[in-house]
Amino acid sequence: SHQAMDSYDFQATITVAANPAPREYLMIQGGTDNKVIYRDGKYKLIMQAGRKETDEIKPVSLFDLDQNVEEKPSGDLINQPAYRERVSSMMARYKAIRRGKLRTSRDINGG
Repeated sequence: SHQAMDSYDFQATITVAANPAPREYLMIQGGTDNKVIYRDGKYKLIMQAGRKETDEIKPVSLFDLDQNVEEKPSGDLINQPAYRERVSSMMARYKAIRRGKLRTSRDINGG
């Protein structure tokens, strides 16, 4: 098939399939302010991208959506030392996905 690299086949979700494959993570890119959102489990990392592909991407906010579903600024974890490794690992994973042009879901067919 010729689907976009970032697409996710949710046919199994809307049909009677017993066990649809869940998303491992979610990425949202674009908008006029060039924000990039990467969600991994309960964590949501918001990054600021530049206008050019070569511009640096900088972390802006990190939220634990189990604890702060409203994303209140007072619950932003981005500057807390205990979450530095989380931010670094999510940034690295996001960049690897982006460089590799990988799909944003599991390949349920193993290929």
